[in-house]
Amino acid sequence: MPSLLPQVSAVDAVEYVLPLLTDLAMEADDGMKEALSTELVPIVWWFSSNCRLTDDETADPTDVLTPLLVQALTPILRALLLSLSAPVATAARSAIVEIIRRVRDADAQAANVHSELFEVDERLLLEQEILQQVVSGIGGLDIPDGGWIGTVDEEAQV
Repeated sequence: MPSLLPQVSAVDAVEYVLPLLTDLAMEADDGMKEALSTELVPIVWWFSSNCRLTDDETADPTDVLTPLLVQALTPILRALLLSLSAPVATAARSAIVEIIRRVRDADAQAANVHSELFEVDERLLLEQEILQQVVSGIGGLDIPDGGWIGTVDEEAQV
């Protein structure tokens, strides 16, 4: 999949490829999910680098970058992390760690050199989405029925 992404426009990738990736992540076939899990890093990085990550549903396309709601990646990450297949879940965990490492490395590089990578605020959005919505949301699955599940920021305010 990562080798095919550069062959489509960002607009088409957001409109057509991303929904297919979400469907693949929910697929019953563990082989398909494992293949997707092992390619998560380049896939997420491609979308992050070729789209303008936003948390604003009303964001308009710019003449350069297609907006992509950062939350659009969450169902893919959660589905793969929650897979009952050990190879799928393990590959997804490794991908999450690698994505966070790349975001933090990009922050360090951006401080020293102009970078073609997505902007600081976009990297922060991606990191927060992964850490707060994906990982915390999964951690909340252990809460008995009727328990409260929220983001890390909401927990700090309680």
